[in-house]
Amino acid sequence: MRNIDFPLPLLSCLKIVVPVSTSFGKKQIVSLRFFHYLIFNSLKSKKMRFVHIADTHLGASGPTRKVAPSGVNQREQDFCLAFAQAVDTILKIRPDFVIHAGDLFHQVRPTNRILAFAAKELQRLTTKEVPVIIISGNHDSPKQPYVGNVLSVLEILEGLHLVYGNTYEEIVIGEAKIHAIPQCLDEEDLKREMDRAWPDEKYRYNILTIHGAVTGVKEFQMGEISEQQIPDSLFRRGFDYVALGHYHLRFEVQKKVYYAGSTERVSFGELGREKGFWEVDLESGENVFHPLKIRPMIELETIDCSNYELDEIPRIIESRIRENDITDKIVRLKVVNLPASSYRSLPLGEIRKMTESALYFDLKIERIVESGITGAETAAIGKLSREFSDYLERQKIKEADKEKLRETGLKYIMSAQRGEEE
Repeated sequence: MRNIDFPLPLLSCLKIVVPVSTSFGKKQIVSLRFFHYLIFNSLKSKKMRFVHIADTHLGASGPTRKVAPSGVNQREQDFCLAFAQAVDTILKIRPDFVIHAGDLFHQVRPTNRILAFAAKELQRLTTKEVPVIIISGNHDSPKQPYVGNVLSVLEILEGLHLVYGNTYEEIVIGEAKIHAIPQCLDEEDLKREMDRAWPDEKYRYNILTIHGAVTGVKEFQMGEISEQQIPDSLFRRGFDYVALGHYHLRFEVQKKVYYAGSTERVSFGELGREKGFWEVDLESGENVFHPLKIRPMIELETIDCSNYELDEIPRIIESRIRENDITDKIVRLKVVNLPASSYRSLPLGEIRKMTESALYFDLKIERIVESGITGAETAAIGKLSREFSDYLERQKIKEADKEKLRETGLKYIMSAQRGEEE
């Protein structure tokens, strides 16, 4: 999109006779400056729309070891399919530009396959003349500057505006100026770059994009390493829209300040929540959410063992599983108030066979121990990788990157299992 203007000094000195009706029935001599005014203002009234998307986490895999027909982890494939579906929808609505508010990738060093996939999908947008602005997030930003940022690899693609490297940048598209703050190395750097971000009155629209947790709201805190804290004072500077990334649920923080959420469900904490992206109309100030069709994640009705005789519990668990369609779904079943003495009597082997059709089945059991205190744990139903992931889910790890711990642990487990098979 180009800004179109006319040479006002030249036009102002020209006169033209045009048939303008007056009360005297005479022709009126009008300056061409008048026509410039009409044309310029008609251009200014053109609507500008953009897409706000975030947290695509390309390369994320999750706890399951099941593989897709392509031979890759099925959950990794799910995240890729969600992104491709988002690109399909964006091409249909044809916005003026796209803002990706961080965590395009799930890791600092994604695989070659994920890099190639991301490049091809982004190129589908840029070849259709849809500019894309991407800022780095905490997942795909290295903790040490000498490592280099994976986004730099995508600089070979025209039409991409990649913002990383600890530095605030401004991008101008038509009458809009995008103020982009990437993931920073520390709080001091973040504060310095935030101090540089102020609306520019020369532009009709000013948009801020940043990745992190809004301070003072517990729900927005993900408890991850390098999680940036964003003061809400930043939102009072007069931006026309603030495009946030990091929090995985779509949310209106306040007027004109939004989280887009992730494009796939990363944990059971996102159960029942739609995934997708925002289409933003800068003229009207209206947002339209475009949901994506992704893999179902369900939770079966909780079984409270205090309501049944002990010998009935295995049958109740079996009945609860069979009465639901769990095929290819991510499923969780909670069993609460189970006496500790009854835990070993559960037919875990049979439960494992009954749930093989699910992509992932999480049997979460809350036992009553002798002291009367309940203890939650996931039943060991035959998958060490699954047990390890569920163990991490139960831990309250402050300021720790639980997802990174999970990925590292699963790599060691899979490596050990391959060694046993050999």
